[in-house]
Amino acid sequence: MPQKLSDLNSAFWKKYKKDAGLEKAGWFKKHASVGKHIEDYQKARTAWKTAKDTEEGAGTRVAQKYFSKLDALDKAFTKFLNAKEFKSEVAKDLQKDITEWQKEISAKSQKLAKLMTTKKSELDGVEAKKMGDMLDKMGF
Repeated sequence: MPQKLSDLNSAFWKKYKKDAGLEKAGWFKKHASVGKHIEDYQKARTAWKTAKDTEEGAGTRVAQKYFSKLDALDKAFTKFLNAKEFKSEVAKDLQKDITEWQKEISAKSQKLAKLMTTKKSELDGVEAKKMGDMLDKMGF
């Protein structure tokens, strides 16, 4: 299992669901959007690593997109965990891992929100690639 959120991908998520016996659960399909949100998060995370945008404010846009994808993934995890049937059918390990990833999302979101608030004017002038380098150094 991935230890960090950054290592989580949709292929792992699909296998984990199958191993937990969730693929055949009828209620599961309506709560299955987590994989899509994992993909969106990973795309946003990759965006700053490959960004070539040198337009002023590009760094802020990259950070805002990353922040929004973190938030969407957190909401998808919450919806998944709150499914009534989920609690009785899922393996305890999956529930524990999701809770740990949510803690990591929360910590990253708080750090990023603070950065966006305290250094907004500075970030507005940062190129997307430099913003990505800065986020990498901060553990995003």
